[in-house]
Amino acid sequence: MRRLPLLLLTLAITAAFALQGEPSAVANTPAASPLRINLLDTRNEGLPTLTSDPFHGDIPAPAVSEPLSTPSVRSAAPSLPTFKILGKQEDESGWSVFLTLPERGALVWVVREGETFNEQYRVTRLAPPELLIQRLGSKTTRRYDIGKPDHGNDEE
Repeated sequence: MRRLPLLLLTLAITAAFALQGEPSAVANTPAASPLRINLLDTRNEGLPTLTSDPFHGDIPAPAVSEPLSTPSVRSAAPSLPTFKILGKQEDESGWSVFLTLPERGALVWVVREGETFNEQYRVTRLAPPELLIQRLGSKTTRRYDIGKPDHGNDEE
């Protein structure tokens, strides 16, 4: 509400200057001077004439340049770490594998086929002698050899 009186005062002052014939701040000429509009001369006097249409005709062949050598770009997806296989076990539910990362110390995962572990890896196949682990974000897969199945035939 306080802005309305200020706007009305500004409008009144502007109108007073316009009625008194004060110099215009924009054109820097008296307000009473007639408005002049300079039109462009559209006649072609003094200009060279075109003998042909520049947009019609043969198109020049593009310049051939040497292909730029691009450095080999590695995938932005990080590779899978090298898990250490500690062992495997078969029970009535199927195979389990015990694995760890050497840099993670005492942390051991016991995984089965189809399970997700460490919030970023999935066991896509677990059938001795093969274990396939996939990184969830990049779909990168690594194969691990976990050895042949030993079915408890410990004969010595």
